[in-house]
Amino acid sequence: PYTTISAGLAALPASLSGHSCVVIRDNATYGEQVTVQNFTMNGSSISIFVDPAVGGRPVVDPPAASTAGFMIVNASVNITGLDVIVDQNIAYGIYASSAYVNLTSIGVSTFGISAINMLGVRISSWSTISYSTVGANAGGIWLDGSTMSVVSYSTAVSGSAALYLTDADSNTLTHSYFYSVSAAGVDLDASSNFNTISGSTMVAAGAGYSALYITAADSNTVTGSYMWNLAGYGASLTGGANRNTISQSTMVAGNITYSGLRLNSSKLNLVTDSYIQNLGNDGVVFETASNDNVLSQSTVIVNGAGDLGLYLQGSDTNTVTGCYIQNLTGDGAYVDSTANDNLISGSVMVSGGASYAALQLNGADRTTVADSTMRNTAGYGAYILTTANSNTIIRSTVTSFATTANRYGLYIL
Repeated sequence: PYTTISAGLAALPASLSGHSCVVIRDNATYGEQVTVQNFTMNGSSISIFVDPAVGGRPVVDPPAASTAGFMIVNASVNITGLDVIVDQNIAYGIYASSAYVNLTSIGVSTFGISAINMLGVRISSWSTISYSTVGANAGGIWLDGSTMSVVSYSTAVSGSAALYLTDADSNTLTHSYFYSVSAAGVDLDASSNFNTISGSTMVAAGAGYSALYITAADSNTVTGSYMWNLAGYGASLTGGANRNTISQSTMVAGNITYSGLRLNSSKLNLVTDSYIQNLGNDGVVFETASNDNVLSQSTVIVNGAGDLGLYLQGSDTNTVTGCYIQNLTGDGAYVDSTANDNLISGSVMVSGGASYAALQLNGADRTTVADSTMRNTAGYGAYILTTANSNTIIRSTVTSFATTANRYGLYIL
């Protein structure tokens, strides 16, 4: 028997001949940083876990001079059934710089306003976090240059981004909950490509932040997930976030400044079979050279005078198909100046505003609207300004039920 986890590790041979374990046989609090390093694995691994007969969870409480509760420098390490509670100003709850680290049923939390000043958990490649809970004053979980790692059935709640990927490719994030108080719920940063998020909830509470934020990251997939921020964006793809797919998901925003879904300087993205709602501003915005994107088979709901269900601005050759877009007190769809060569097909655009339109083309050229319905119960069906040139509406129904004078189904100024 040993009185510390570190002492149990030190008793293992430096060169392992087989799978080795440190079994904790109580639910005591261990005031130490547990460091796993300098082992030669020989194809084996080390596991640290609590004896199931204990019926409780031991706690690692790292002292002030620590870097983390667990500092894992060796590959092939498994930790199961422990809590890390940090009450000192240290960088990490758990920091694993090596690959093949598996964290199962782990709790990371803080006690005090200054505890954990960087990340709750930081992992590398070919690693897993499952059935775990991470709470931190700063960031939650960081996949740093990670490849083929998995976060599943876990919760991260943090002051900064709850889940942060940077230069991280081909990771899987599934059936998890990510909540940030003052940053993005999930942040896929530069060169984080080919990652998959499924069956997960992403929430941000900070003004101007996004529940899901993707910047300069390509070919990621988000499916069956929920994104919510009533003070910022539901989902925001910006700065060259290209070839990403969001499907079968819900995006909700509620601020007077931000949109449910925003694409900014991002191309070739697909949003399909999804529901987008904004309780206070625009529903879907494609802006600033967001070209060649597709919004399909989706529902967009807003309800604000002066707000826009769909807003295309400075973005070309986008396709909106098979969608239902509704704003009962403002414009349904609005294609603005320098947004050219866009296609709207097989869609329904609805407005109920007396001074608004189900579809408005303002300075937009070569827009094609095909096989669609534009309906306004109080104002214009479609409103086309003289600065909008060479546009086509074909095989479509344009209707106004307005009782106010000078409101038309189709109005070309």
